[in-house]
This record gives sequence, C-alpha cells and structure tokens, in this order.
Amino acid sequence: MRSPMAFVAMALIAGILLGWGLHPSPWVHSAAVLLITVVWGCGRRSAGWANLCLLMLLVIAGAFRVAVDGNGPPQDSADSAAPVALEGMLVSDPALGRDGRVITAWFCAEARGGTSSSAGRRTDSLRRLIQVRLPSRAGRFEVGDRLRLHGLLRPGHAAQPEQGRHFDERQWLWVHGADGVLAVSDSEGIIRLGQDTGIGTRYRRWVGRLKLALAQQGRTWLGSAEAGMLEGLLLGEGRGIRPEVWETFRKTGTVHVLVVSGTHVGLVALISLAFLVLMGTPRVARYLLLTGVLLTYCLLTGIQPPIVRATITGLLLCWGRIRGLEISPLNLLGTAAAGMLALQPRALADASFQLSFAAVAGLLLASFVLSIVEARTVRPSTSSGRAIFHRVAQALAVSCGACAATAPLVAWHFHTFSLITPLANLVVVPWASLLIVIGFLLCGAGLLAPWAAGPFAAAFSLTVRGLTAVVAWMAGCPKISWSWGL
Repeated sequence: MRSPMAFVAMALIAGILLGWGLHPSPWVHSAAVLLITVVWGCGRRSAGWANLCLLMLLVIAGAFRVAVDGNGPPQDSADSAAPVALEGMLVSDPALGRDGRVITAWFCAEARGGTSSSAGRRTDSLRRLIQVRLPSRAGRFEVGDRLRLHGLLRPGHAAQPEQGRHFDERQWLWVHGADGVLAVSDSEGIIRLGQDTGIGTRYRRWVGRLKLALAQQGRTWLGSAEAGMLEGLLLGEGRGIRPEVWETFRKTGTVHVLVVSGTHVGLVALISLAFLVLMGTPRVARYLLLTGVLLTYCLLTGIQPPIVRATITGLLLCWGRIRGLEISPLNLLGTAAAGMLALQPRALADASFQLSFAAVAGLLLASFVLSIVEARTVRPSTSSGRAIFHRVAQALAVSCGACAATAPLVAWHFHTFSLITPLANLVVVPWASLLIVIGFLLCGAGLLAPWAAGPFAAAFSLTVRGLTAVVAWMAGCPKISWSWGL
C-alpha cells in the first residue's frame, strides 16, 4: 500500500459506521479479533494477506472505539429542563451572542444536584461537557474560570421543520460530546471559584486575549459590516456577518470562505514561513517555530475540524522537513482523519468534518486524474495565451473535483445545490485569500504600528465590498441554485 494511512482511515470509518449501526457487544469484538487472528495464522504468509487482516482488525478497532465512546447518534428524547447546580471549569473561550445579552461557552462540570439527564444518566457523573449560556451583565469570563452555576439544564432541541426549526441542536451537542445546555438567568446563579493555573490553561487564556485584541482592531479601523467579515475570515467568528451576505454565498456554494478552513492555515503557514526565512532562522528552529504558530492559530479559531485537519497536516509537514522526509498527500490526509476519529469518533457525523475531508480528497483525485490525462496528451503550445488558458482549465477541473466530492454532502446537510459553484470558487477563493492576507496585515499593523494600519483598512474595505458585490451578482443569476426543505 503506497498510502497506508488512507486505508487506515477508511477502515476506522467503516468500523465506526458498523458500531453505530449494529451496536456489537464486547464479546462480538473479542470473537472477531480471535477469528481474524486464526485466519491470518492459517492463511498464506504474504504481505497482501497480512494487510487485509490488519485492515479487518482496524475495522473492529473502529467499532470498539464507538463502544468505548458510549452512545450512537441521539434518538428521540423528552425536551424538558430541570434545575441543577453544577461546579466546574470553562474549557473554551466565551463568545458573545448576536444580541449582546448572552455569553456561550463549553463547561466541564461535576453536578451537585441529583437530577436525571435526558439520556438516562445521572447528573452527578464526573466530567460532563455542557454548553452554558450566561448573562453578559455578569461580567467577563475566560477559559479556565472555575464556576458554580445554578440554572436550568435541558437536552438539545430536535429539528422540527414544520415549526420552522431546521437546526438539530440535539445532534450538534452529541457530535461535540455534550450532555445538554445549561441556561443561567441572572448573575446570582454564578459563583466564581477562581481560575485554573496550569500552564496549558494560561497559554489558552493568552490566546483568548490575543483573539479579543485582533477582533478589536477590526472594530477600530473598519465599519461594522467589514469588521464582521474580518472576524469571520480570520478568527472563525461569523456572528458579525450579515444574514443576506450568508445567503448570497450559500446560493453560489462558496459559503466555506466565510469560515476558517485549511486555506487559512495554509496562508498563515506561508506568511510565517516567509517571515522566518527573511529573518534567517535556521531550518530546524524555523519549523519548530512554525509548529507553535500553527498550534496557536488552531486555538485562536476555536479548534474546528477543518482547522484541526490542516493543522495536523502542517505539523506532519514540519516534522518531515525537520527529518528531511517527503510525505505523500494521501498519507497526510489519512493520518489527520485517523487521528481525529481515534480521539473523537463522533466527529465523523459532523458536517464540517465530512466536507473538509471530502473537499481535499476530491482535489487530490482530480489532480491525479488530470496528471494522467496530461501525460497521455500532447503538451499545449508554449504561447502565453494558450498557457494561461491551460492553467485556467486545470484550476477549473480541480475545482470541479472538489465540488463533485462535496455536492452530495452539501445537498444532504444544507438542502441546496448550485451549478455555478466550480466557476464561483475560481473567483471567490483567490479573492478571499487576498482578503485574509490583507486582514492579517491590518491586524498586525494595528497592534504594532497603528500609523500604518489606515491603508490596509482602506484596502480591506474596498476588497470586501468588491467580493460581496460579485458574489451577489452571481447569486442573482437565474436557475443556478436550488433549495428545498427550508
């Protein structure tokens, strides 16, 4: 197998799906492992036979990981709330809601009340992850804050399209490993118990403060609409982007540029690497520093699946450069998928995880097919016009590969399909990449040299307006997209 980690990831995916569908008992896992071991011992001693047996063992490992994880996708449950008292720690950066009155964050809690949860587990179990919603008037919160909370704990709401509720909060909470939502109505329900002082928590608090400082630069130098785009493009905070902008990007199938993705990680890596090269940093130190930059940006953007995938890929590339190794793209993709699924098998049910890996797989497959076609055809003329046309055709073919891989997932999760997506990506992705670069330069200048931030702010505003106008024009073209069930 030239790309063994890709096969490892596919075997784990098959095992996870098998575990969710059949719910095999530990005795079944043990019997299957014993049977495969006997079959391998009695079979032919060849590399292909050994690889096949190994893949079957990985399928069983995926199913066993689901059994260890606990539960499959959520079933119907009662939508009721119960008063509880929880004590624990904030494990994510608090985020202010659109209305400015509610703060949301992830909370790792130990329950003090004895109320049963919707899944039949008691609320006095240890280390339960819960999404908390706190009143903003209660003050400022940071990751690592230890709190005692009194409020109403409820399970997630199921999607009910007939009532206008299309978001399946129950599924979303399950994917994140959370048991429910705790709503605290007033400041009296919050008691501060101090802060965690571990070095990891202190580092995450520093990253959270850096995120606030970067967001503040956008609010200082830009209008509200442009600042919302800056926070969405650079920091993964899309609450400030206007709903009509979301809709136009959704119709053209380019909404992925409004949230952080692997493109952002790649640009951060390129900018950082170029700076380190210009500073004359030695090779090993250069890639060690780049590793720190990638980890910091992953925390800065909220540890979302596309960023985690790209960060793992970047860390492996840094390790390969330090060791002088070349790693195949499929091995990088497979390692990222296998690592994420081994830690959190529920990520497989997350739309962002599926879209991120499907897009990269589509790009790689299209590039591979394109290389085979080009190897069997006559090379194009060296004239500049034909060369440019050839490059555009290559980019369009690769874009079509990514769109073909993600179109079924987009249709399934978001009930929309767009014909203009491959062509729109050719325009929107480079344009958005330019915006990301200008945005980073704006934030950097605002923090280090405020006198130089004005031109970058003007360039960012002009580029944002141009991008939104072009996307709105493409979205207005008749018969380019279809939506249903909304």
